[in-house]
Formats: sequence, structure tokens, C-alpha cells
Amino acid sequence: MKKMMRKIGSMLMAILLLTSLAACSNSGEPAKEESDSGKEKILIGVSMKTMSDEFSNTLGEAIKAEAADYEDVELIFLDAQADISKQISNVEDMVAKGIDVLILNAQDAEGSGQALDICEEAGIPVLEVNTTTTKTNYTSYVGSNDVEAGALIGNYVKEQLDGEGTVCIIEGSMGQSPQIYRYQGIEETLLTDTNVEVLAQLTADWMRDKAMSITEDWLGRYEKIDAILCEDDEMALGALEACKGSGRDDIIIVGVDATPNAVESVKEGGMAATVLQDAQEQASKTMEVAYKIAKGETVEKEYIVPFQLITADNVDDFL
Repeated sequence: MKKMMRKIGSMLMAILLLTSLAACSNSGEPAKEESDSGKEKILIGVSMKTMSDEFSNTLGEAIKAEAADYEDVELIFLDAQADISKQISNVEDMVAKGIDVLILNAQDAEGSGQALDICEEAGIPVLEVNTTTTKTNYTSYVGSNDVEAGALIGNYVKEQLDGEGTVCIIEGSMGQSPQIYRYQGIEETLLTDTNVEVLAQLTADWMRDKAMSITEDWLGRYEKIDAILCEDDEMALGALEACKGSGRDDIIIVGVDATPNAVESVKEGGMAATVLQDAQEQASKTMEVAYKIAKGETVEKEYIVPFQLITADNVDDFL
């Protein structure tokens, strides 16, 4: 009889254990995959502001390629499509999936800051890349100093005009950190202690066709435009198309990012200058720092990848 009771007791314990395990497996908690070595994978979330413009797409694809070199890393990669609300929603989804680190390419300096608060509440470190928020509760930043980019094109145009003339400025999406800081660089160099007059200043939201339309309007409105400063290359190429269509080859056009099309344009004598923003180096450093953060290693507050001015004098070095 005692043997029978022990058997029944063992069976009941086994049933309870199996029930408990089943309940855990259906609890809704995401289970992380294991790497080939059998270790649990590090889950890294990437929230890109957009994959539509050329530089952001290059950066995003480079981050994916770099992540592939880490066999114990799994990437969740989401595109906010230039929408702040979508970016916040994407971050919430990734937090719910149990990411270890968030790589944030902020759509808006102010609005995207909410993502940092969401991650802080969940105990998830944030690595900002290329663009920044007004928040300071991030673990680290990888990117370039956008004030420097604005200063490089500002100083270049200042030298070409010998400190006096008329210019127009095409800005990126208002409120994004590159727009804010690149304009600051232009203002501190070209527009301070010079006789340079700004005829017009509008945003083209980093879009080539919008910049082309804006420039066409300016060409019809202003008889003399010495230079058009654009905060990225897509807009600069749009301005260049408008000038070509109007038979104007006397206007200095400069941009930022050193996209392949822009570098080729500088070589061919179209754009006067662009500024190299090294997407590959930013991507490489981003994954290196994100991995260290996930491993609990100490990292610096920021890692700055320097800009480089490209003109007809040195363009062959970058082709």
C-alpha cells in the first residue's frame, strides 16, 4: 500500500511540474534564441528615423552588415519612415520583445526623446547614432559633430565669396539635430562678421525634388544668387538640377554627406563641395559600442567620427 501511495505521489509531482513548465512556456514572455555555441543571443534593437534618404539608408544597411559579424547577436531592425509616432511605437515593440540595447537614430531631437524614457523605465541602455535627442539619459553617442559640417561648408563659401555676396540656404527637416547644428555651423562662420546676405532660407526635408522646386522659385525671384548652401547632398543635387535647367552655372552649390552621386558631381564640376560623413565608420563603431554595452563593459559618453571637406582639389582621393 505504501509503495502504491509513493507511486501516486511521484506521478502527481510529475504532472504538477509539467503543468508549471507549460504555463511558463505560454506566459507571453519572448524567448531569446541561442547562438551556434549554445549561448543565449544578445538582442539589439535598431530604430532608424528613415531608410528613404540616401545617407540614412547607407548607414542602416552598414549597421546590418556589421551586426552579421557578431555570431551571438540578433538584430531587430525597424524603420520609422520619418514619423515620430511610428518611431516611439517601434521602440515600445522592441522593448516588449526584451532587447538588451537600443540603437536609436532619432527622427526628432525633441519628440524622439520619449524613446529614452521608455527604455530607462525598462532598464534598457540606449546608444544614439548619427542624430541626437535633447535628452541626456543615453549611455553613449556615436556620430559626427554636425556643427563642424556646417562650419566646413560655411567657411568654404566664405572663402569663395571673399566674405561678401548673396546666398540662399536649404535646410533639412526642422527640429532634427543635423538641421539644428549644421545651421549653427553655417551661422557661426558664413553669417558672422561678414557682408553676406541671406536672400532666402527654407526647408526641403532632405528631399531632392523639394529642393529642386524651391531653387526654381528662387531663380525666378532673385537676379543674383552667389551660392546655395544645402544641409545634405540630396538637396544640393536638387538645387543643382534646377540651376542646370535654368542655364545657371555661376552659383556655388555645396552639400553634406559625400554620397556617391555628390562626390561624382564635385568631380564633374557640378557641386562645388560636399562634406564626408563616414557612414561605414559610424556603423562599425555603433556595433562595437552596442556590443560592449550589452556585455556590461564601460564605454565613453560619445565617439565622434570627424567630417572631411571634399572639393575639386581632393575629390580623387574619395572616388
